[in-house]
Amino acid sequence: MSDKTGGAEESVPPEALLVQMAAEIPGIVWSTDLDLRFSSCWGAGLADLSVRPNQVVGMSLLDYFGTDDLEVHPIPAHLRALEGETVALEQEWQGRTYEARIAPLCADGGRIVGCTGIAQDVSEKRRLEEALRQTQDRYRLAIAEGRAGVWEHDLERHKIYVHPSLRALLGYTEEDFDEGETAFYEMVHPDDRARLAAEVQAHLDGRKPGIDLEFRVCHKDGGIRWVVTRGSQLCDASGKPFRILGTVVDVTDLKAVRSSLEESEAKYRALVEQSLQGVFLVQGFRVVFTNPAFAQMLGYTVEELTSLPPDQVQTIVHPDDRALVWGRCEARAEGRDVPARYEYRITRKDGVGGWLEISAHRIWYRGKPAVQGAVVDITERKRAEEALRRAHGDLEERVRQRTAELDAVNKQLRLEIAERERTEQELRQSEERYRRLVEMMNEGLVVLDGNMRLAYVNDRFCEILGCARDELIGRPVAGYRGIVNRHLFREQLARRRQGESLSYELVATRRDGQQVSLLVSPRALFDDAGRFAGSIAVVSDVTDRKRAEEALRESEARRMEAEKLAATGRLAARVAHEINNPLAGITNCFRLVKAAVPPDHRHYKFTEIIEKEIDRIGRIVRQMFQVHRPYQEMVRDVLVADTIGEVVAILTPNCRERRVRVETHVDPARMTIQIPEGSLRQILYNLLANAIEASPPDGLVTVTAAAAEADRAVQITVADQGGGIPDAVRDHVFEPFFTTKEDDFAGGLGLGLPISKGIVDLLQGSLDFQTDPGGGTTFRLLLPTAII
Repeated sequence: MSDKTGGAEESVPPEALLVQMAAEIPGIVWSTDLDLRFSSCWGAGLADLSVRPNQVVGMSLLDYFGTDDLEVHPIPAHLRALEGETVALEQEWQGRTYEARIAPLCADGGRIVGCTGIAQDVSEKRRLEEALRQTQDRYRLAIAEGRAGVWEHDLERHKIYVHPSLRALLGYTEEDFDEGETAFYEMVHPDDRARLAAEVQAHLDGRKPGIDLEFRVCHKDGGIRWVVTRGSQLCDASGKPFRILGTVVDVTDLKAVRSSLEESEAKYRALVEQSLQGVFLVQGFRVVFTNPAFAQMLGYTVEELTSLPPDQVQTIVHPDDRALVWGRCEARAEGRDVPARYEYRITRKDGVGGWLEISAHRIWYRGKPAVQGAVVDITERKRAEEALRRAHGDLEERVRQRTAELDAVNKQLRLEIAERERTEQELRQSEERYRRLVEMMNEGLVVLDGNMRLAYVNDRFCEILGCARDELIGRPVAGYRGIVNRHLFREQLARRRQGESLSYELVATRRDGQQVSLLVSPRALFDDAGRFAGSIAVVSDVTDRKRAEEALRESEARRMEAEKLAATGRLAARVAHEINNPLAGITNCFRLVKAAVPPDHRHYKFTEIIEKEIDRIGRIVRQMFQVHRPYQEMVRDVLVADTIGEVVAILTPNCRERRVRVETHVDPARMTIQIPEGSLRQILYNLLANAIEASPPDGLVTVTAAAAEADRAVQITVADQGGGIPDAVRDHVFEPFFTTKEDDFAGGLGLGLPISKGIVDLLQGSLDFQTDPGGGTTFRLLLPTAII
């Protein structure tokens, strides 16, 4: 094979050609080694088993069929093939019927090195054979059991002769059957006698070419049967009619089946028409069918959309996606294998763009291939949903059977019966098509009856709640215990009875205990008299979307807090820089002045006061600078107990002044942590200083350090017995320059905790607190990489 493009001929390698041909084989082709492990697996039929080509290579047959028993089919057939025998068999697998042929795989020298197999899906063939057999049986029984018969009307003798099968149809024997015209018409239903007489007379008068009428007859047991009669007159040489020959067939059961099928089709058509999911049918770039939901997605009415010419239909798809969408649509109509599920952009009638997710497959519509699609508007949320499987519909051939007992008129009757059978089959196919549309929806579907009991749920709804269908069908929906916000649910059910159909959200608990968020889009149903007849609702699982929205809100809050802290830090560093330069000049000048004042001078004591105040200003400046750029030092092993003891010793004067005791507990006592020692010291100093200041006289501050082995971390807590942190200021504790202190202890600038929080964040640790008004506050410090 070659493809001539631009004057150059490119050949396809034989190996690639074989792979391509194997992939296009309608069935399944595979090979195994001597250990019955797959060495290859190809064929278009793999898609029906949800298996990709060569996906099972290396897997044994026992593993694939999930068994350890060598007697389970088709394992014995492969074993026989390894012994040189070619085996043919029929196998049921995953709801399908396959005809398979398994043969030995031989090397060049004839040595058996494995098996080869080919399988063909004959499920549809078996179904058609069974349908044909049943149809043939019905035709045979139609005569044998008296469901059809022949009658003869002698116009000169005014008698009507009937075939024994017709007498049996009416429940009469030969002895009690009167051949008179009056007696025959008395067996016809009173409401139909005039119609039958008029039909016969119209034929005799030449106004109708034959008798063709469907009417009711009275069975001997008092029952009513529906029959169809066909007949025509016989005339003598002068053209005078002297006899009428006709046939009768019982169509009571056929009418009941047709009525049931029409009712079923109407029900499923209503489901499609009322579905919130768009459904359409495209043939030759024309929309030949659409439900209101799809037309509404595009901003058209159903009539507008189905009347658009092909060039305007193509413009509905965004220009950048037209090649993809219409290329796949055309390829699918031709029967080629293209992805069934994908996303694309659209342009609505009003010019507004949007996104749709489509699941499409090829069907036969009025004798030609067409593409049927189910779409969901994903403009607001684009999420992947499970693929729709492609389905094929075939038309069943009409079955004809000749019988010896029926004449030429009866042949026409058989054609009529065959036509009725074809109509019945089309109704079944239509019902099945609508049923599959409902079952393959990407959202849950719930149908309630007029008593608010669950009449139908699809597989997706059961999957969302983690329940089996048998657990739900027939139960009152208000009694489902998994609904969390039950008051809202009952209120919505009451509104549904009033005809309201607004969407709302619920929270439900699955059978496995997980909670899911649900978006319910209901619609009330009413009968012809306006009475409430039930409800239909589409249920979407929006749990992931809710979680994503919550995560986004939390991330935005953290980002704003970080930006606020960074801006405050830069401002503090700028102010500290501007103060530090003149402060250095003041310090140098003061040292010259102090050196010039004798110690015995009566004002010498003020120099010490000035020096302390200059040091305090310097300490404040350094704290402000550290808000922007914390001091960096080398990481080393630090004894936690020693560092805590040193900080407690530094703050001993503060404890005496405020009459506060400090107790420390470190377990293990020699616990170390890899950390910049100055950073740990500063964090502990700020936490302890705040705890001492917050404690009442004779209060107790407790410092506890322990190893958190599961987290590879050290946890240090500082607890006081103060009045706690008020609710109004808890969210501002770690903000720079926020303070509730009224004296100058520890600077009073509100920088201690922000500096400590910044250092902890750099160390990839955490710092938080718990407080109880009137019961004290506990700060918890968690630092990583503990070494015990």
